[in-house]
Amino acid sequence: MISRRTILAACAAFAACAVGLSATSTRAGDVVRIATEGAYPPYSFMGAKGTPRGFEIDLGDAICARLDLTCTWIVVPWEDLRAGLEAGDYDVIMAAMSNTAERREWCDFGQDYFGNQSETRGMFVGKSTFQEPQDGTVAVQVGTIYETWLRANGYRVITYPTAGAALKAVLDGEASTTMGSPTHLEPRVYRNGRILTIIGTVAMDVGGAAAVFSKGSPLRDKFDAEMDKMRADGSLAKISGKWFGSKEL
Repeated sequence: MISRRTILAACAAFAACAVGLSATSTRAGDVVRIATEGAYPPYSFMGAKGTPRGFEIDLGDAICARLDLTCTWIVVPWEDLRAGLEAGDYDVIMAAMSNTAERREWCDFGQDYFGNQSETRGMFVGKSTFQEPQDGTVAVQVGTIYETWLRANGYRVITYPTAGAALKAVLDGEASTTMGSPTHLEPRVYRNGRILTIIGTVAMDVGGAAAVFSKGSPLRDKFDAEMDKMRADGSLAKISGKWFGSKEL
């Protein structure tokens, strides 16, 4: 007679084998779970139907289609993205995450989305062109390269859970300026041209935005190889043009 404990042990062993297999290989038809923030347009944001849209969504879907994989998207708050990847809740993060030495300690980065970009820049936006960022409080999204840079350079910082909330803090008078990605902030300045203005930009010694994988994930090489093909055949430029205009790749 087979005991209940034996059955449970067998199930556990099977599950462990299954996890090991998924961690070392991917096959056509496999489901790839991709986490995104859904609050950082044009990279990712929530559409009218309550589903994520944006550059990274289109890029991830295109890569999965070309690899004959099934993409499922999971919307996760920015501050929780690392924990979910380490817990195995998803396989990839596509959330405009910049490649830094600190982050490389817990993940593997794919290639930069914008491979020929020579540097990453941070942009200051505020209500007045005559106010230097050092003269007031800078609103910034928590846990970003921009927060790290501001603190390292002695700015007075107040953090918010999303980049949108940081920008709203400037509009509401809670902060003098905000700092973030030019590709995220510029369109918002143009839409609020009578209220907001670009104060300036600074160079940042970090890598560009890229997909993020668990250490040793076989998906990274597959995604990178497919992005190389997409650069060569123009399909990556087409997706980029849809969301960023003439940004070069």
